[in-house]
Amino acid sequence: MPLACCAGVNLADLPAPLKVDQPQACEEVLAPIDVPEDHPEDDAIGAYLANRLALINAADEVDAGRACLRDQRFGYAGKGISR
Repeated sequence: MPLACCAGVNLADLPAPLKVDQPQACEEVLAPIDVPEDHPEDDAIGAYLANRLALINAADEVDAGRACLRDQRFGYAGKGISR
């Protein structure tokens, strides 16, 4: 009998259960990475080191973005952040 009380409700009119404004912090963490330009006249070792540094920075930003998304997911799930 409890199901009969919902018979007059149109399910399409109900809001989505997770319709919320999510913070933009993760998008800021995952900003585009500056990649150094290489030119034929560049020193190969210098270009390698510059590209290596850009790769290290990119990997750090991806890790930070992954942690941000994980923490956001746990926060919205009501589980809090566990580290």
